[in-house]
Amino acid sequence: MGIRPREFHPRDQVPNNGARPRGHRTAIRTRTWCARVSRRQSPVSWARGRADVEQLITDGELERVRPSVEVAARLLADAGAHISLASKGIEEDPAGALQLCYDAARKAATALLAVQGLRATSRGGHIAVIDAVRVQFNDEGGMAIFGRLHALRRRRNRSEYPDDESPGVNEDDARRALDTARAVLQAAEQLLGSGRLGIFG
Repeated sequence: MGIRPREFHPRDQVPNNGARPRGHRTAIRTRTWCARVSRRQSPVSWARGRADVEQLITDGELERVRPSVEVAARLLADAGAHISLASKGIEEDPAGALQLCYDAARKAATALLAVQGLRATSRGGHIAVIDAVRVQFNDEGGMAIFGRLHALRRRRNRSEYPDDESPGVNEDDARRALDTARAVLQAAEQLLGSGRLGIFG
């Protein structure tokens, strides 16, 4: 089954004055892997972590949906915008920057699942997304950055739901989160651009 690539609108293009719009580089990379996915004649079956993902589906934490390159492209664009905004606010609002970085990393991970035709349920939530990408793309010699998502989630949760013993977020925390978010986005783009990832099943 073919997957229709995302249609890019004029606002995605470089303006005549040479200024590049927000997320321009992400849009260019996304356009490349959209074309690759649309040309693929048959989906690629991803073997690593299959049993764990199937268990998440059985447990009602993930569900099968229509695979969508368009949804993945939107999520990657959001992730790039979050990272751009977070990088500008680290000194003034490190807690807000950390939250944006977590959202960016989570959306980049969710983009991978969107191409596979998978989506977290309300029961599974963020943890199911992180578990699904970790078992598929990090464990047993995969891309190690996906193994750092749970640590980022826990740090974000301590900031969002603090108690008397929860440490505040400082600039170093925010910069580490920014490094993680950038690496997750880059890894997601590499996986999608490799042509190796297809519909789960």
